[in-house]
Amino acid sequence: MLKPYMHAVLLTEIIAAIFGTIYYFKYKNTPFKYLLAVLWLIVIVETLGSFYIEWNIFYMDENGVKYNLGLYNLLYLIVYPAFYYIYYQVLEAKKYRNTIKIFFAGFVIVSIINWVFIQDFFTEYSKYPDILGSLFLTICIIFYFVELLQSEKIIRFQKSVPFWISIGLLIYYTSTIPFTVVVNTYALADEVTLKMFLIN
Repeated sequence: MLKPYMHAVLLTEIIAAIFGTIYYFKYKNTPFKYLLAVLWLIVIVETLGSFYIEWNIFYMDENGVKYNLGLYNLLYLIVYPAFYYIYYQVLEAKKYRNTIKIFFAGFVIVSIINWVFIQDFFTEYSKYPDILGSLFLTICIIFYFVELLQSEKIIRFQKSVPFWISIGLLIYYTSTIPFTVVVNTYALADEVTLKMFLIN
């Protein structure tokens, strides 16, 4: 059911990475220059995740079930801190930069605790770090917009590539929280249906 959606997401990410490459010259002198590496890393991981069976890139449990979730969990551990670093470099207010340091440390600590005590790194989607990472990133982007509104740069914001990148990130990552809830609800319903089938 989710396979067509995953392929659509991969296509969207490839397009975003291509456009990021084409327009790299417009933001190469800003902290957003690191975004290009993040975009292509996402494309690589999504590609590996989509064809993990064919390319034998998976973790197999004792029941023979194959998982690719370790790829995505590792991706989250890299991508969110990378975005925090970008906005840490962009922002000027000390209070915002200190808050991002807390976000960075908090995200890493929560991720480790989650994998050690709550969810398995290889067989479970790390929904709690993902939701927390999205929330922290959303706040970082809001910090960026607040500083932009308080500066003279707001006069020419429509020509600012970082501004439009932040808009895109804000829309994407604020939408991941409800999507995560829906996906986990679907997965739970599917598991219940399977158990009912086995009982009957």
